[in-house]
Amino acid sequence: MLELIQQEDWHGLTVYVAVRVAIVLICWVFLAMATFIDMYYGRKAAKAAGEGLRSRKYRRTFNKIGDYIRVMVFALMFDFLAGLFTWYVAPFATVVYTISAVLIEFISVREKLQKIKVNAAEVPDIIRQIVQAASAKDAEKIVELITNKHSDNGTD
Repeated sequence: MLELIQQEDWHGLTVYVAVRVAIVLICWVFLAMATFIDMYYGRKAAKAAGEGLRSRKYRRTFNKIGDYIRVMVFALMFDFLAGLFTWYVAPFATVVYTISAVLIEFISVREKLQKIKVNAAEVPDIIRQIVQAASAKDAEKIVELITNKHSDNGTD
């Protein structure tokens, strides 16, 4: 970058900066998308588990985004300063941090998908218990247990 400034190659400098800004913006968008995908599957997992959706969990998501942004700003500062050297050809710090954060979100989404599958697998067991009930009274007890469990979770 310093060479472009010293040579007064303003077009080259503009292209140099534009490419790096585009890479950084793409990284920020990917990070935001990964976080919102994680939030979406968190909602699905909560619904599958019969948990109520709470604003506290939404706040936690937005706090997480704020934490990511703060670290991304530090990576951006590092990239800017390192970009003054000729050997530093791309915003590596931002890219590396984005990759690591997206991987963390991917692992979180995968765990939430497993929770969704586990909760969905419980339903056939409940149906089997109702069908195998020895009498109508046993079936009513099972349905009552399900209803009580359902209302205890705060879902209607």
